Amino acid sequence: MKMNRKIFLAFLIAALLLVSLPLAANAVLQAVGPIDATNGFPVWYQDTDGLTLDLCLPKNQAQLDSGVCLIVPTDPGPPVVPGFDVLPVAFPGNFPDESFYWNATAVSDLSLAGDNAVLVLGLEAAFSTGNVVPGAQIVFSRLRIVVDAPLSGDYTVTTPYGTFEFPNVAAGKRAIVQPLDIGIGAPGDFTGALGGHTGPFLQASATEGGVALPPVTIPLDTSGDLFLSDGVLTTVTGSPGNTNYFRICTTGGNFDINGSNCVTQNLFVLIGRVFNGTPFVADKAHYIRNAAGAGVVNAYGSTNTSSATAVYEAGGTGLTTTTMSRTVATGDLFAQIPFTTGTILPAAVTLTATDTGKTPTAVLSNLTDLVTITSAAYDKSRLALIIKASSSDQFALPALTATGLGALVNGQLEVSPVVAPPASITVTSAKGGSATAVVTVFSSPKIGVYSDGLWYLDNNNNGAWDGPPTDLLYSFGEGLAGAVPVTGDWNGTSQTKIGIYADGLWYLDNDGNGAWDGTPTDLFYSFGVGLIGAVPVTGDWNGSGTTKIGVYAGGVWYLDTNGNGAWDGAPIDTVFIFGGSLVNPIPVTGDWDGNGTTNIGIYSDGVWFLDTNGSTVEAFPADRIYNFGLGLVGAIPVAGGISGASGTVIGVFLNDGTWYIDYNPNGVWDGTPTDLLYFYGGGLIGAIPVTGQW
Repeated sequence: MKMNRKIFLAFLIAALLLVSLPLAANAVLQAVGPIDATNGFPVWYQDTDGLTLDLCLPKNQAQLDSGVCLIVPTDPGPPVVPGFDVLPVAFPGNFPDESFYWNATAVSDLSLAGDNAVLVLGLEAAFSTGNVVPGAQIVFSRLRIVVDAPLSGDYTVTTPYGTFEFPNVAAGKRAIVQPLDIGIGAPGDFTGALGGHTGPFLQASATEGGVALPPVTIPLDTSGDLFLSDGVLTTVTGSPGNTNYFRICTTGGNFDINGSNCVTQNLFVLIGRVFNGTPFVADKAHYIRNAAGAGVVNAYGSTNTSSATAVYEAGGTGLTTTTMSRTVATGDLFAQIPFTTGTILPAAVTLTATDTGKTPTAVLSNLTDLVTITSAAYDKSRLALIIKASSSDQFALPALTATGLGALVNGQLEVSPVVAPPASITVTSAKGGSATAVVTVFSSPKIGVYSDGLWYLDNNNNGAWDGPPTDLLYSFGEGLAGAVPVTGDWNGTSQTKIGIYADGLWYLDNDGNGAWDGTPTDLFYSFGVGLIGAVPVTGDWNGSGTTKIGVYAGGVWYLDTNGNGAWDGAPIDTVFIFGGSLVNPIPVTGDWDGNGTTNIGIYSDGVWFLDTNGSTVEAFPADRIYNFGLGLVGAIPVAGGISGASGTVIGVFLNDGTWYIDYNPNGVWDGTPTDLLYFYGGGLIGAIPVTGQW
């Protein structure tokens, strides 16, 4: 039986007018194709069975007259059903405001009084504005149920894509109206429909739930196009739950002419045109160009087709056409196209697919540079957002911009003050490339100096002495002969406190008020007494979150691993040899790899030997060696903890108050603003540098 266009369209228009109800769903379609440049809609959609359908716009009069695309000429009536009268379809001036990739509609008669139930299933292309407006294109999955209830009661409606319960329905026209439209989102984003309710696509079958029939041609159509159906009511197959029908049941009584409380319809009007090309998408294309102007173009695509005869190629004006490799397991496509100095790169790369018996398919992929973000970090102690990025184009050096933040200069941008960091940042290139990175939060070390019992701490972290109360001035250690300043988070509050080491005795400001309050408020330890030339060291030796003490003497390290302030011997505490063979060794400690545990190291006349892997064994180059401070006479090493993946940064202090801090940190002095140069502590007799989170 051929469909009645007027009745069918009347039901369809009624369904279109229902209010949308977006619901969450799992993906039931597999892929969406590239955007058709002629109309702004995807060229095709593919279901999880690999069936690929294009947007069914009539190509000729035979396709229009048959209604095989659910788009028909005006029916003069009565009543008049408006249609589409002039070919060819042209966007936007002669384009339907609704069109379909796929549609299946079933209608059931529920009573002699003319009560009906309608099920509309579809994948529809439309416009968020209602009428045809460029830029307003949307695609959504549709499952809509409209039921005239002849009896009051509870209703159960079964569809090919699930069962729906409707309790306490009062008898009446349109007593049940259930709209499920999924995928209506921002114009230009066509992935939402993949997560609708309607998939995989129903296909025609000789018997309900049987083997799918092959696609058909329609009379007088010379295009060779294949359709899921020619418009004849048909049984279908493909329901995920094997419910290839539309059934309405009620507890209100029997309303079927055979005396049943259920009415079942297994005949559908089925719409869909098979995509005749090879379904694939162009994912991206970027180029890498060196300073001489030579380089490569990398083109990426993907496909879900299992055809062994499909051939994919990438090329473009000025580029050599190159066969793309295909990873069978994933469907990923890739081609690398070398180019020489002087090559003018095209604006887009053309990806093509050819296959036996298929129409060749071509897709354009915009060619851009590749942006790499090497730093997206927020220094909460300086309220500074630090961004570093580069372009793969080293020949033209395109401008880079951090969205909403400003332009990068020489690949860097620092924005301050920033009260709260963004979750992520995006850097775009004038050549079209773009990258997004999550912002990491860290705290750079603050500096300070100790001089004859007085502590001058740069609390606001600006690298200058601003005096109290902006900065901190403490008196702690005055009168102690041979006092050496130490710092650490003695009680795990994430705030660095001060302390004094003098001949094996430790006086630690545990409450952080900058004054010695005696025990038990503050801490007094005896650790290192009797060790000639012992130098105090501090760190979180076991990653517990608190700073412990230790001493270094003649190449031997004695670390209070359990944190009780006493030497308990190995294996409770730790003893090892590291750096004893080096000239003028000065012990340094820090979290060199950012894993939360403090490691050791030695500074020797401008060279840093860092036990990066925590083995406590000198193993270079497995461990790290830096030249930072080389040639600076009298330089004192400083190492400041950073809370974040970067670990600890190093630096040196000169007795004139000059600080060189490896802020990036790469172990090399890169100059400002990449690294930090401060003048702090000059003129203070015997000034000793200290760092911490004050």
